[in-house]
Amino acid sequence: MTKNLESSDLHQHYATHLGNVTKDNQIIATGDIRNTAGVLVAAKNTRINQQIAEKIARHKLLIPLEQQIALEKTCKVEQELFALPSHPEVKVLIENGVGVEQFQNHGKALKYYPLLLQKLTVLKASYPEIYKKAVMGAYVALLISLERNLDVKTSSNIFIATLVRDIGLLHIEPKIVMGTGVLSAQDWLMLQGHVSIGYHYVRLENNIPNVIPRAIFEHHERCDGFGYPKQKFEHQLSLEGQVVAFADSFIGMFYKYIFALKYPFKALLPIMQFNAGAHGIENTDACIRLFGKLVKSYKRIHSNQELAVLSAKIPLRHKHINEWFVQAEILNAGLSSVYSGAAIVRSTERISWLRRLLTRSGIDDNRFVNWLKEVDFQSISDKEVEEIEQYALMLNEMSWHLNELRKVFSLIITHLQGPEEQVSEYKDIYRILKAMMGHFKADLL
Repeated sequence: MTKNLESSDLHQHYATHLGNVTKDNQIIATGDIRNTAGVLVAAKNTRINQQIAEKIARHKLLIPLEQQIALEKTCKVEQELFALPSHPEVKVLIENGVGVEQFQNHGKALKYYPLLLQKLTVLKASYPEIYKKAVMGAYVALLISLERNLDVKTSSNIFIATLVRDIGLLHIEPKIVMGTGVLSAQDWLMLQGHVSIGYHYVRLENNIPNVIPRAIFEHHERCDGFGYPKQKFEHQLSLEGQVVAFADSFIGMFYKYIFALKYPFKALLPIMQFNAGAHGIENTDACIRLFGKLVKSYKRIHSNQELAVLSAKIPLRHKHINEWFVQAEILNAGLSSVYSGAAIVRSTERISWLRRLLTRSGIDDNRFVNWLKEVDFQSISDKEVEEIEQYALMLNEMSWHLNELRKVFSLIITHLQGPEEQVSEYKDIYRILKAMMGHFKADLL
């Protein structure tokens, strides 16, 4: 990635983003900004407006742009906790004062990292929703740190790393970041590159603890080895990186199920338990303990009529998941005999993990589906409602995991070599699996 960084003009998109900041802020050049040929692009003390920012974006610079500018105003992270999206259970946390003082103290300490504060200010101006997720992720990571009794320095490093984990997105083409249109394979690679880009730019900050850029580099890794960019396992990951990755995953679930679909927090508990091995058992347990202290009740989101419709979908999804997995096991066994690349190790490990997940969750048997047939939706109890809604969420999660396995198979099939008859057989099974994925395109809820 270092070579790519040196050969790419990553500052171009950042310079364009500065134009968004100039609308209600002032940006001053702290030194002569020159291109790689030594030609002056903007003189020291120049006030950079949108027009000058666009001019800078057209040049390759001798020194990274962020090291040659200063913002008149920067965001006040310590105040942002109170501007999170309105939600009753977020409100409960804040009103109870859980982690609030620590959040504010860590937020104020960002003054010692002006480059990071600059990046966060630009992120807030250009991608306000991503910025809000960064703030909430930092709060969640802090709560996990407190629940795990981590020391103040470790907690501070985790807080900062979670807060700035996505600043690499400021150096990627906006249409890719925002996901407008169909993203090509190259676009996805570029998007995944934000971890390396963020790692690079955070290291430019003076006196930054080494563990912070490392945690940023690891924030899409998973303890089970199915993350990116290095597919590391738990023993290869830093403690800080594991907590940051957990917080990042948690925020994704929170926005999808809690903010978007209006589920109560307790709906996330089975999903976290379902995925416990992905981001560390200690983090999952700490999160469950923490919210268990503060959130006691489960509030249904479906009417009886809606629940009956949902329950009619569950047996079919249950059937498709089990049928798909049986074919996946057959395909993986066959591929293992003719392919020896690293991808087959990953698919075999994932098959084993998913089999345990299917059994532990009960998705590989018919007991829940058979029980559904006996439910009277006119007089259904609150407990039954909770069980049905949460089981449907687990089916959604399993569908997602199966699609991730399909991606690994796709990589193997692309590089598969051998006797045409044998290769053709495995390609046929993969095509069947790919076609069956159509059953999983939409969430049940």
